[in-house]
Amino acid sequence: MSGCGAASRAATPPNVTKRRVLLATALGAVVAATLAISGIATATRLRGEPYVAAFHNATRPIDIVLAEGDGQSYAAIGRHLVPGRAITEAFGSPAEAAYREQRPLAAWLAALSGDVPIGLLLVAVLGSAVAAGAVAQLLRHRGADPLLGTLVAIAPGSLVAARWLMPDTLAFGLAAAALTTRRPALRWTLLAAAVLTRETTALVPLVLAAEAAYRRRPRDAAILASSVAPWAIWIMIVRASIGAWPTAGTSAGSRLALFGGLRSLGASPGTIVVLTVLVAVTLVVVLRHRADPLAWVVIAYALFALIMGSDVWHSWRGFSRPLLPVLGFGLVLLGAPRAAVSTDHRVARLAGRARRVGLDQRRSPDSNDIAMA
Repeated sequence: MSGCGAASRAATPPNVTKRRVLLATALGAVVAATLAISGIATATRLRGEPYVAAFHNATRPIDIVLAEGDGQSYAAIGRHLVPGRAITEAFGSPAEAAYREQRPLAAWLAALSGDVPIGLLLVAVLGSAVAAGAVAQLLRHRGADPLLGTLVAIAPGSLVAARWLMPDTLAFGLAAAALTTRRPALRWTLLAAAVLTRETTALVPLVLAAEAAYRRRPRDAAILASSVAPWAIWIMIVRASIGAWPTAGTSAGSRLALFGGLRSLGASPGTIVVLTVLVAVTLVVVLRHRADPLAWVVIAYALFALIMGSDVWHSWRGFSRPLLPVLGFGLVLLGAPRAAVSTDHRVARLAGRARRVGLDQRRSPDSNDIAMA
């Protein structure tokens, strides 16, 4: 690391910053647990029409919370772990079942508890803790205060996931945690788990693979891209078992329409505020940090937002979850000292250039340390 980055880290003893990472992790869990438990405590009657048949007559408070959001989808998968006739009946059609089966990992984890709804509560709390801890660690590596990582637990998407017991924060947290390790096998495993938790998280390894290929690091690019393989294999298993592809579902049908979803944008104050924050973070990242690999990820999610379908744009509760990486990784970029980040990336680019012309046989600083440079 260069002078500014090293100096900023030297100002705080390593054991203190490690404790602050642990504190951020604990606070993330507390935030999610508080939201989840308060939501369950105030759930008295079912509002709206659940899309999973088993929740039409929900009476338990925790079941009512799940029935009000996509938590019911994960609960259904957790109760029918093997794709087949039962899960098709739960969702009403093979196509919709295949679409929902894209995100099986959280349901599998919840099933381990013996009571799937309680398991989903634990997964939501775990996800917030993992996300806050991972962002805190990334900030620590970049010379920033790890306690800032707690902010990801109160990002709009995280709040929605915790309140309605959904694993979106866990998906982001696993992807962020992957970028804190120097061990390729562990990084691959965490990224694969992240994609199995939410398929849109595949943007993280795929974009970083593209960045690695652009920097002429084909081995890193191949490893990163291959972390999507377990999800692809699972989708083929689902296709063979159910007889439909995820893209055939009615929920999937509302996606992938250029600018189409934005026409359904809600006009509530919360929606406008959250969208404004997302746009502002993206613009600052583009203007000040576009050379950083994480900036590539933020920009990719901003572009992905343009093709998200109408369903998610009705309210900030819908679009804030798939776009959580914009705020999560944006926090890492904006929270780090600018001088340290810019200097470190100049060193990385020079080292990579030297390597390409044969002047330096060592790996460039960011070749196995994607988010820590």
